[in-house]
Amino acid sequence: MAEALGGFFDSVQIEEAEVESRLADLVESEHAEHWQVSRAFLESAVAGWAERLRDLGLVDVSERRVKLLRRLAEVWTDRPPQGVLVAAGSTGTAPATRALLIAVANAPQGCVVLPGLDEGLAEKAWAKVDVQHPQGP
Repeated sequence: MAEALGGFFDSVQIEEAEVESRLADLVESEHAEHWQVSRAFLESAVAGWAERLRDLGLVDVSERRVKLLRRLAEVWTDRPPQGVLVAAGSTGTAPATRALLIAVANAPQGCVVLPGLDEGLAEKAWAKVDVQHPQGP
């Protein structure tokens, strides 16, 4: 259970989800009691973890990673590197990663290489995405 709870905490941080306010609506009163018990446990665990980190003067590793990615995206948006800048292999599904990929793509010599990108897409499909086709517009 601890591993699953840790994975839950990581996912919440990576997705920048506001879980505390959403847990109350997760299980309505007509659901089975075990769902209500699970919700109560998650509410307690989320509050307890935040309190423990505060007491220790620490930050969750996933939260730290998100903050660092967001800060780097801000810096590169305000002052983009002038040299070659390549980000490869990420789809940018997490909000902070997406922000960083946008900053890389907008840099003067920035390039984002998406994994598994289908270069055989119809030309009209390329017109709908905010990227340049590797072989032309």
